[in-house]
Amino acid sequence: MPLVLTHVLSALAGLILGVAALTFPNGSPRHRAIGKAYLGAWLTVATSGFLLGADTPALSTFEILTMLGVGCVAFAFAAVRLRRRIGPRWLRWHYVWMSASIAALVITSVNQTILQTWGPYPRWLFWALVLAPIAILPPYHRALDRRFQPGAAAYF
Repeated sequence: MPLVLTHVLSALAGLILGVAALTFPNGSPRHRAIGKAYLGAWLTVATSGFLLGADTPALSTFEILTMLGVGCVAFAFAAVRLRRRIGPRWLRWHYVWMSASIAALVITSVNQTILQTWGPYPRWLFWALVLAPIAILPPYHRALDRRFQPGAAAYF
């Protein structure tokens, strides 16, 4: 039970921290501190999730989504750490991967909440939630492109 509580609380913290990071100016001390806490929340969510699923022989869909989310966070963090080597496109890489990691956290949280409260639900609803970011994120990224790189063509 403590592992489940750790998993749920770290997912909730990740969701709150992901939104909070969007409210502070990029590069500010608070934005950076929130980003580091978000990274820690993701690592805790992933670790506790994999430990909870350790008794099953095959990877679950949630574990696959978790691995994708962790990969997104890793790419976003790497973009910040390697910004001098990457050059001006580092910022776009950072917000594209970070928004994808937030989407992965939202998708898995919503799907798990539905599964745990209502029980089994139609597969189409699961896939509708999983695929929703494909429609939602590109317009968001274009808006961020206009904000941070006006007049520049999107690269990535």
